[in-house]
Amino acid sequence: MKVAISSKGPERTDEMDMRFGRAPFFVTVNTENMKYGSLKNDKAGGMGGVGPQVVQMLAEIEIDKIITGNLGPNALKTIIAAGIQAFQYQGTVEDAVDCLMKGELNQIENKTVEGHW
Repeated sequence: MKVAISSKGPERTDEMDMRFGRAPFFVTVNTENMKYGSLKNDKAGGMGGVGPQVVQMLAEIEIDKIITGNLGPNALKTIIAAGIQAFQYQGTVEDAVDCLMKGELNQIENKTVEGHW
């Protein structure tokens, strides 16, 4: 399973970023071999529609699950359409992955923030 976590930095020890589309990085992990990587979010500075653009970027690298703080309605709709599951957490990237593996995270099924205009 491939997981992407919204992060303030590129390391697994970094704090998560509670924003999804505007997070500066996504730390990725393949849970089969626990190999970590990172992806700079070049969409973060966009004018609008950032959330769906980030979902597309993550779908292209075959992400199965996303861990983030908050999701707006457009990002969530795009995540669902892409067949990706999203989970909510606040803490470090490494702790988020640990909690996901233990089944301790809540799946995001409804927007957690309003859309940005």
